[in-house]
Amino acid sequence: MISAVGGVGWAVDGALDVVEAELDAGGNLPRIPPLSASLGLEAEAGRFSGRIGANWADAQTDVAAFELPTDSYVTLDARVTYAATDNVDLILSGSNLTDEEVRLHTSPLKDLAPMPGRNVRVALRARF
Repeated sequence: MISAVGGVGWAVDGALDVVEAELDAGGNLPRIPPLSASLGLEAEAGRFSGRIGANWADAQTDVAAFELPTDSYVTLDARVTYAATDNVDLILSGSNLTDEEVRLHTSPLKDLAPMPGRNVRVALRARF
């Protein structure tokens, strides 16, 4: 945790991914991921913890022969966890809360079907 304020522990994380690739003879390789970044904020207080995170991917226009470009996107994810016991957690999470159309440039199915849209799940996690 980065800091504790009023009994709440806070943490921030982030990532930046850059891939540059081309053929020795010139031209682009297929399915090279675009520039992307993520940023997240976590908090923990007693038996509760939560996280909110954003993921961004730039458009990929450096494409190989017979490959289509992909658009940029931003998604927002959130999660709240309640530790019912030392071994049991109740989790409420949401992914792609902004319901963006996401097509991963690295997927061979990107031109046929996008990634799932907005989704919410409730889970019970037990450790034994």
